[in-house]
Amino acid sequence: MRKCYISTILNGNDNYQLISETIKILKNKIGVEYFTFEINDLEEKKLKSLYQVFGALPSTFHSPMRKAEPTAVKFSFEYQKLIENLERTLKLCGEFGSSSIVFHSNNCFIEEADRLSKQANAKENCLLLNQMCKTYGVTLLVETLGLPTQGAPIFNNREYIDFIIDYNLSALIDIGHMNLNGYDYEYTIKNLNRRILSYHLHNNNGIDDTHQTIDNGTFDYNIFIDLYKKYTPQADLVFEYIEIPNLSANKLAEDINYLLNQLKNN
Repeated sequence: MRKCYISTILNGNDNYQLISETIKILKNKIGVEYFTFEINDLEEKKLKSLYQVFGALPSTFHSPMRKAEPTAVKFSFEYQKLIENLERTLKLCGEFGSSSIVFHSNNCFIEEADRLSKQANAKENCLLLNQMCKTYGVTLLVETLGLPTQGAPIFNNREYIDFIIDYNLSALIDIGHMNLNGYDYEYTIKNLNRRILSYHLHNNNGIDDTHQTIDNGTFDYNIFIDLYKKYTPQADLVFEYIEIPNLSANKLAEDINYLLNQLKNN
């Protein structure tokens, strides 16, 4: 059954009033994606405070992006931090009752010459983290990446699909990232199909990862609506807007209701 979430990264992962107002407008028929840039004592305290507000709602988690580098060489200091910080995050997932956790296959800049070696590290680390997730009853979702500011995409379109299928993993398709990295939407969504459990929804100009509203960018959401209904009608939806000037709760609720209405089965 499809669930819909709002990411707590909305206002720089700091001010959550807009999320609360939107949830009230939608009459609590929505959950939250707890987003963490970095796991430390202060961030954990902040997340637990958030849980006091949103704990009754369904939730998912976004894994930390700092001091948790998925391309780290095994047994290196960076690798140890990756494992420690993901385990700490998974404990919060268990405490919050979060059903899944989003995984970036890289957070560092990727030089083309190093791409395949870093990809090999990311695959090995991802499979270990997937096993860790299973012990907590949490589903690992491997996100589509490939941002211009982060160098070469660690996976090309075919490699990403093969990795998910070959290792029986679950995917999260980030619509904004797809608009930047040149992946073929239908090719990706058709081939991964039931393995896609969730989407990150936002838009951009095709150059910068600005996380704008779904109607403000170069991607036509009618394409997403058609592909979603055809191939992944049960996948979750996560609205991942970031620091949009003058964004109101009414506008966010309007976007959510618009997509939910468009995605209803005919």
